Amino acid sequence: MNNYFCEACGIDSSFTRTTLVEYTTVKELDFKNTHTYYKCDKCGEMFEPFDNYDLNYLSDYEKYCEIKGLLTYKEIKAIRKTYGLSQRDLSKLLAISHATISRLEKGEILSEQQDVLFRLVAEPYAFYKSIVRTRKHVLKKEVAERLEERLKYLIADDYVEHKKEAEKWYEQVNEKKKII
Repeated sequence: MNNYFCEACGIDSSFTRTTLVEYTTVKELDFKNTHTYYKCDKCGEMFEPFDNYDLNYLSDYEKYCEIKGLLTYKEIKAIRKTYGLSQRDLSKLLAISHATISRLEKGEILSEQQDVLFRLVAEPYAFYKSIVRTRKHVLKKEVAERLEERLKYLIADDYVEHKKEAEKWYEQVNEKKKII
């Protein structure tokens, strides 16, 4: 590993990347998680990773979201990118601030209400039917047209999967009708 200045011993030193399983608390939830540190080879002092100071914080965030069943910042960003929308355009459609979208994509934990909203947005047909169709007027015309075109393809791709699920449910309902 490269040499870095060690603030603890006051000299340039080599560092070893090390991992520890530690207890952490996020929003009053205690759990164990693996954290990464750089350990000074001279004095043994440990530091947050120099190349990504947020690594352990974001790891804790993801573990918390996993435990609580919430979407992560990576999933929120992926949803937006799936539709080819900027943060500003998505915020306009959802009637929430651009700052909120930005914070969520940087690692702020979603509220349960925000989680529900983004799960609906993640479903192309629900997003189109419930939001885009009624709120596309808040977007520039070319952005709205591009989004609707993208949604056509995404909805068509989802259709086959939804059709199979609907057929399975239809069979189950018919079986229950026979019993009654």
